[in-house]
Amino acid sequence: MYKFSITCLLLSALILPFPASAKADAFFKFDLLEDLSTFRVNPIVFDGSGTQVIPPAGVSPYGSGFVVKGHLYKAGTLRRNNCVNDQPCDLSGETPIGEWTCFGRLMTDLPTGLTANTAATVGAQYFYFNDINGKPTSDRAMVSTGLIYGGITPGLRGVYSRPVTGGTGDFRFVSGDLHVEVINFDGPSVGIEYEANIIGVSKPSIRDLQE
Repeated sequence: MYKFSITCLLLSALILPFPASAKADAFFKFDLLEDLSTFRVNPIVFDGSGTQVIPPAGVSPYGSGFVVKGHLYKAGTLRRNNCVNDQPCDLSGETPIGEWTCFGRLMTDLPTGLTANTAATVGAQYFYFNDINGKPTSDRAMVSTGLIYGGITPGLRGVYSRPVTGGTGDFRFVSGDLHVEVINFDGPSVGIEYEANIIGVSKPSIRDLQE
């Protein structure tokens, strides 16, 4: 019995998770330039009888599916290039640190239903950060799901948080939240600042994102 107890203790030690210090809190910032030329919406609407309804011109109705893409940059890139206060934004001289894809459903009629506190859309955002050598990879993605508030119209831009729900590679076991703020809209693009507060990631593995 004594030997059996010792063996069980040793086996238990082997399967216990790593100490909390191995996966610590992490904080980093980054910018997003959302490319509205990639925005696609599928406005298929049905009334109460199941009949398809054609929405008014220029209106994307509640429930429509959408997808949009963009590029990720080091924190401060937007402001350094004067991409604030709805100024023309040209980041052609900057090197992206990753790519971004967002897809989901509209939670209100756009643009007529937007207010500062309106949940504009619900869906998933995928942040594909380049590897530590600056090369694109699908094995370093952070995922955030939930509501997106406000819009791109001045005065209707919500500053809000959304959950981080996992990812791949370095972000496989993460959780936490993203602080989101829209700081620029020039027509072709939307400039957004993010602050990530997450747990479950090794700090050395994302050191390049914190620099």
